[in-house]
Amino acid sequence: MCDLLEYCCKSLEITQSFKGCFAGPKNTEFSVLVESIEYRVTIDQQLKRVYSIEASDLVKIDQIWDVFLGVEDLLMIMDGRFYPITDVRIIEADCTDTECNTISKSLISRRLYSRESSDCFNYRCNRLIDYSKVFDNELVDKWFSIRDELDIVHPMFTYIVADTGITKDVRCAFMIELFEPLSELISEYNTFFPNLEHDNKRPFLRECLDAVICKYGNDIFGSEYSANHQGFLSVLVNTRKRIMHIKRKMKDEKYLSGEESALYLVKLYFLYRIVVLSLLGIEYSLYKSEIVNAVEIWNEWQGTLDSFIKTKL
Repeated sequence: MCDLLEYCCKSLEITQSFKGCFAGPKNTEFSVLVESIEYRVTIDQQLKRVYSIEASDLVKIDQIWDVFLGVEDLLMIMDGRFYPITDVRIIEADCTDTECNTISKSLISRRLYSRESSDCFNYRCNRLIDYSKVFDNELVDKWFSIRDELDIVHPMFTYIVADTGITKDVRCAFMIELFEPLSELISEYNTFFPNLEHDNKRPFLRECLDAVICKYGNDIFGSEYSANHQGFLSVLVNTRKRIMHIKRKMKDEKYLSGEESALYLVKLYFLYRIVVLSLLGIEYSLYKSEIVNAVEIWNEWQGTLDSFIKTKL
């Protein structure tokens, strides 16, 4: 079995396709600097999406692959989902054709479960922005920096929205938890965001959720906040507490049911993406209508929102 770490190449070509087809034709070019190596990236989209990533020097195959994963993460924030990889070509490599073919198959077969989006995130209405209208060197460089600062937070997000077989109530509890570290990052980038620390102590999750929703989530959680602002925050916090306390300790607390968890998993997924797009400097006005339309669709899902407001707020 070929080890990716043993071989170098100059470029990779990665093809993605799915049951539908990508809009196009689109051709987007940009560069990103990673550890003193410049990578020139072209995304050619017409029915399929093809990435061509060329390094300024011969580098390890996994280094170029990591650049692809970073770009793909940014596309997921905009598209709302990941897409299957159908082909990988290794170009100008220091290995034989047979070894290159083996490595290409290995890259596809070893693709993480976090890159297989759950069905509820695959709907077209979840797409927020056309990447070809905003991608440039500065944006991508900034994303790689933010992605690095997010550390384990962003991989956790991708696993939460992936088709891993974990039930939606568990995934929703972990999604709620993400907004505590996310609020810390926002305060570093946004001077208008309140500093939630008190006497050098970390803020409570409730404060973090409220601050993020008030700043970025009015179009997502307007109905809930209008019905019972504090009650809604309590339900979210109690839902997260379920992974910290046994059921006996929470018998009098209100938290999200299974159906409600499915709805709020989606709504919090929109909130997370809005925060990231804001940190990247992308104006909300560019995709506000997409958020409003998507939230209207999800708010009508199986009458879950109306039932939640009546019974728990």
